[in-house]
Amino acid sequence: SIGPNSARRWTDMVLMRMALPKLFPDADLILSLDHDTIVRKPIDYLWRLPLYECYFAAVEEKQIQGRQHPYFNFGVLMCKHAKLRRDGMCDQIIHALNTRYFGYCEQDAANDLCCGHIYMLPPSYNAFRFQSPPVPDPDVIIRHYAGLKT
Repeated sequence: SIGPNSARRWTDMVLMRMALPKLFPDADLILSLDHDTIVRKPIDYLWRLPLYECYFAAVEEKQIQGRQHPYFNFGVLMCKHAKLRRDGMCDQIIHALNTRYFGYCEQDAANDLCCGHIYMLPPSYNAFRFQSPPVPDPDVIIRHYAGLKT
């Protein structure tokens, strides 16, 4: 059957992010970028992150209210696929996506299920419009145009 998150405005690729560990079984790390991002400076730092007990690395989105733990924006997402596979976490996230409704699909599901196991990237790696405090333009490494219509 089709899950509660499949017939929405999100692309299939957004929902497929959590299947990537199965689709690329030999990959330990995969960097996922939303289609509305532009890389402005070298990003080799992302491949050297100390992700020991983390499933992902992402930038915290402080504007999300009413949460007991930090919430991360997945527009720029480093995924530690070896750990996701080993711990069965990708299966848990996929199961949640197929059985529960999430406003921001895999981003919400992973934030809920992986709480405490997401490495916090500096805001300059996913600088977006509603960020608080804003990242000064010269410091932006990856610009995310989330929410912009122009």
